[in-house]
Amino acid sequence: GQVQDIDQKDGSFAIPMTVGMKIRLSQFLILGAEIGARLTFTDNLDGSNPEGSNFEQFKFGNIFSDDWYVFSGITLTYTFGRKPCSDCFE
Repeated sequence: GQVQDIDQKDGSFAIPMTVGMKIRLSQFLILGAEIGARLTFTDNLDGSNPEGSNFEQFKFGNIFSDDWYVFSGITLTYTFGRKPCSDCFE
């Protein structure tokens, strides 16, 4: 039989949406948190919708909507030096 190369590299655009916040815990510590989601313009980000009639049996998931991916993170920042004055940039 014929072997096909299924390791294809494709590109796609995504719409970024992110929210986050930071709070100063002390003079030197800042706590931050964020969550973001990306709506992609492809339904094959995870390989669930391969193209070609030979791969029809491998399709899974919702074929009527594009893929999303979500990330989140928490940061703890330690700042060095003195805090700048609040009216220096006016």
